[in-house]
Amino acid sequence: MMDAFGKRDRKAKFMIVSSGNVERYAYLAAHMRDEDWAKFQAVLPFTERSEFADYLERLAPHAFIENIYSVEPEKPIAYLAIIQQHTRLASTMMFTTDAVGAIIRPMIRHFRANVVKSCIDFGLRRVEATTAKDYRQSRRLIEAMGFHAETELPLYGKGGETFIQYARTEEG
Repeated sequence: MMDAFGKRDRKAKFMIVSSGNVERYAYLAAHMRDEDWAKFQAVLPFTERSEFADYLERLAPHAFIENIYSVEPEKPIAYLAIIQQHTRLASTMMFTTDAVGAIIRPMIRHFRANVVKSCIDFGLRRVEATTAKDYRQSRRLIEAMGFHAETELPLYGKGGETFIQYARTEEG
């Protein structure tokens, strides 16, 4: 069986959902997929992964939801933050390591069952995600989480890359 990234499914016996800390941010930034790092560099002002880890630490107090997904607490696999933009709108930030195949299905189920419910219960009616148009794996993951593509954002990246804006609304 293949996962959302087209790799053989390596099922974990369990998945841990925890909050972030300095060590987890540093590990995730150092081990994030090269493609994720390249796409983040198109929109963020960082050239070093350590700068990105520092940014995650500064971002944490502003996140409505921050989940670190792992099988072993000292080796995080994926990061998800929901950052409230205004009363009814939030944006997502998500990236993974190469080990994401071990937790892809439970992570998607957790998002759809728990994170979405928390957003609705909090009064958020719209959660947005944005990814590079040419990053097929990221688009597949966002769609598996229940987001739908809304519009292309030409010249969104620093190098003129086109991105796609997705949304998940209260109804969806």
